[in-house]
Amino acid sequence: YAIEPADPTTLPLPDKAQDTSIAKQVASIIVYEDQEEAVAMATEFDKIHDELALDAVASRAAIAKRHREDGAAASSQAASEPAASADDDGADEAAGQILGAIDDFQTDPSQARPAAPEPLQTADAHAAELDDDSFIPQGADLEYTAAADAQGSEEWDGTVLSTAFMKQPHANYRMTNEITGQTILVDMGVLMGRRPSQDIPAGAKSVRLIDPTRTVSRNHAAISFDEDGSMWLEDFGSLNGTAIYAGDTETPVLKGAPVQLHAPARIRIGDQIFDFEQA
Repeated sequence: YAIEPADPTTLPLPDKAQDTSIAKQVASIIVYEDQEEAVAMATEFDKIHDELALDAVASRAAIAKRHREDGAAASSQAASEPAASADDDGADEAAGQILGAIDDFQTDPSQARPAAPEPLQTADAHAAELDDDSFIPQGADLEYTAAADAQGSEEWDGTVLSTAFMKQPHANYRMTNEITGQTILVDMGVLMGRRPSQDIPAGAKSVRLIDPTRTVSRNHAAISFDEDGSMWLEDFGSLNGTAIYAGDTETPVLKGAPVQLHAPARIRIGDQIFDFEQA
C-alpha cells in the first residue's frame, strides 16, 4: 500500500477488476499505480489485507467529505457566493457509495472475533436480597458467638450445626487466609459466610468472611466436631462451592454430604483459600 496515484479517480478500471471483490476493486483503483499488477496481486489478498484496504478508503472518503462540508458551511455565510458545485455533489455521492460498499462488506464468520466472555457470577446473583457489603471496615467485628441458652434456627437440623451432632472439640484449630489476612480460630462449631446468620445454637459461632471478590454466599459452609472429636465440613448450597485440598487431591464438599476434615489442609470457600492447621 506504499504507492498511491495523485488522482485515483482519473485511472480507468481494468476489465479484470470487475470479477474481484469490492475490497480488491477499491485496492486496485486507489492503492497501486500499476492497475494490472494490482488486479493480479488482489487475487492473493486474504481477509486482513481486504480490511486494511477498506479502512484506508473509509478514512480517505470520510476526510474528503468532512472537508467539503466545512467548505460548504463557510460558503453559506456569504450570500453572494454560489452553492456547492455539481462536481462537489458528485464527489459526495461517490464518497457515499464507497462508504456504503464498506458497510455492506461482510467478513468471513470464521474470522470474526469471539464475543466477550460473560462476567463471573458473584454470590449476589444467588441472593438478590442481600445488602451491598463488599467493603468491611478494618477492625470491624466479624464474629458472633451464640448465647449459652440459644437454640438456633430449625434450618440447622440435620446438618453439622445441629445440636444433636455438634460437640466440643478435643483440640483447637486455625484457618488463615494469606491474601485477606483473616484468621479464624476453630474452637467450636463455626458457620462461615458473607453475612452469616446469628440464629445459631449454643456451642457455635458465626464468622463473616472477608470477601473482596464477592464469591462467598451468605451462609456458605460450616465446620463442627462430632462426639469423637472428628472435624466435619459441610456446604450449605453455596453458589461457588467449597472444597478441601490435601496434597494434590481436591475433594468437593456438597450440600447434605459433610466431608471429614484433617489438619493440615487447605479449604476453598468461594474463591477464598484458607490454610487449616492445628492451633
